[in-house]
Amino acid sequence: MAGLSAVIPYFNHYLTASGFWFYLLNFSFTSLAKIVAIFAFFLFARLLAMYFISRPLWRGRKLNLEKGEKLEAKPFYPFFSIIVPARQEAEVIKNTIYSYLKINYPRDRFELIIVTDEKEREGASSRTTQEEVLAALAELSKKEPDFQLKMLEVPYDFDGYLYGKRMGTAVPSTKGRAVNYALSNLEAKTDFCAFFDADGMAHPDSLLMVAKTWFKDPTKGVFQLPVFQCRNFWSISLFSKIAALGQAFTHECVLPRLMKKIPFLGGTNLFIKKDLLLKVGGFDNHSLTEDLALGISLYLKTNSWPHFLPLPSSEQTPPNFKAYRRQRIRWALGQLKVIEYLKSLRSHPLYQNQAKKLYRRLIINGPIEWVLYFMLTLMSSLILISRLAQGTFMFINLRNLSFSLLSFNSLNELSYSLMALAGFPLLIYLIILKARYRYFIQKPFKRGLKKFIDDAGLVFGSLFIMPFILFLYPWPFFWALLQKIISPSKETAWIKTPRTKEVVSTFS
Repeated sequence: MAGLSAVIPYFNHYLTASGFWFYLLNFSFTSLAKIVAIFAFFLFARLLAMYFISRPLWRGRKLNLEKGEKLEAKPFYPFFSIIVPARQEAEVIKNTIYSYLKINYPRDRFELIIVTDEKEREGASSRTTQEEVLAALAELSKKEPDFQLKMLEVPYDFDGYLYGKRMGTAVPSTKGRAVNYALSNLEAKTDFCAFFDADGMAHPDSLLMVAKTWFKDPTKGVFQLPVFQCRNFWSISLFSKIAALGQAFTHECVLPRLMKKIPFLGGTNLFIKKDLLLKVGGFDNHSLTEDLALGISLYLKTNSWPHFLPLPSSEQTPPNFKAYRRQRIRWALGQLKVIEYLKSLRSHPLYQNQAKKLYRRLIINGPIEWVLYFMLTLMSSLILISRLAQGTFMFINLRNLSFSLLSFNSLNELSYSLMALAGFPLLIYLIILKARYRYFIQKPFKRGLKKFIDDAGLVFGSLFIMPFILFLYPWPFFWALLQKIISPSKETAWIKTPRTKEVVSTFS
C-alpha cells in the first residue's frame, strides 16, 4: 500500500500537466458527450417508433417458419422459377435444395434452378457445388419425382449480359452474371422469377403469398420479403452474432419504412415478374450491388415499385469481422456507384424528376447516415473509456476523496461510473432478439461444457468487450466513403461472402 501511495502523487501531477488525459478523463462530462447522448436517444426513439409502426404488417402472423396459409382453388397459379446462384457453395447447397421440398405451392407450378459456374471445376481439390447438386438430383428423382430441380452451368466465357454470348476468354464471375445466364435460358411458362442466395431457405408460404397478392392487384410485379441472416448464429464470432440479430431486426421493422422511400431490393427473397426483368435487360452484371441497381432500373424504366410482404427467409451472416467488412464495403461502394448513376440522370429528359428524388434519398440513407452512425458509435466508445478511466482513478484515490481533478465527491459517483461501463443494454438486446428469432437459428453443434463456454463468452463479450468496439459496425461504410473520396476511379472486385458448414436443415 505504501508503494501505491508513492505512485498516486506522480499520477496526479502527470494528469494535471497533460491536457489530453485531463480531457479524456472528463470527456463524458463535456457538451459534446451530452450532444452524443441526445442524438443516441433520438435514434433509439426512432427505432422504437419503427418497431410499433411495423406491427400492423405482421399482425396475425407468427414470426416463425410454420405454414400458415392454405391452398385455394384458383383457375390459374403463376409459375415461379426459383433461381439460386451457387458458385463454391458445396458446404450448403444440398441443405438448401432439400429445404425447398417444404414449399407450400403446387409442385407443377414452380421449379428450382441452381446456377453453378464452370470455372469452379478448374483445379477443384474438394467436392464441387456441381457434384452436390447432381447428387441431390439423383436422390430426388427417386424420392420426389414431381419436384422440378434443374442445374444450369455458366460457361467460363459467358459475357454476363441477358441473352449474352460466349467471348472465348474467361469472364469474371459475379452474381449478376450468373442470374442473367439463368434468365437467358428460362422457358416461356415462367411468370415470376424468385431469387435466393445459395444459403437462403424460403418461407414455405412465400410463393403462395406473392401469388395471392398478385391476384388481388396485378399491377404489383415486384415483391421484396425480409431476410433474417442469423441461421449460423452458433458458428460465428460474437461480433457477427450482434450483426446477425441487428440485421434481422432491421429487415423486420426498418425495411418496410425504407422501401416507402427507396425502391430497395435485397437480392434474395425477391420476386419479380419475368416480363419486367426482360424490359430492363436483367441484372447489371458489373454492379457490386446488383440488387439495388435493379430496383432503381425497374422504377425508372417500368415505374415498378417493390412491395413488402412479411414472410422472412433464413440465411447465414458473415462468420467474422473480416468477412463482414468485405461484404459491407462492397455494399457501400455499390451504393455510391448507384448514386453516381442517378447524379448523371438528373438532367435526363425522361428520368430527371425521379432521379433527383432518389439521388437525395440515397445520399441521406447512405453517406450521411454512415458518417453520423460512425461518429456516434466512436464518441460513445470514447465516453465509455472516459468512464472507465474515471472509475479506475477514483478507485486508486478512495482514501483521498478530495481529489478534485475528476469531480468525484462520493462512492455513489464511483459506482455510477462503473455501472455506466457495463454493456447491460447490449446484453439485454441480444437476449431479446435471440429469443425473438430463435426459429431461424440453427441448433448449435456444441454441447455440454463447450456450449457453456460459448454462452459465457457471449455474456462476457457483450458486457465488457463489444461496447468499446461498436464503432466497427459502421466502419466499413465510412471507410468505403473515404476510399471513394480518395480514389474515385479505383475499381473494386466482386467478392463472394464465405459460408459456414451446415449439417441439418433448419426445416427438418
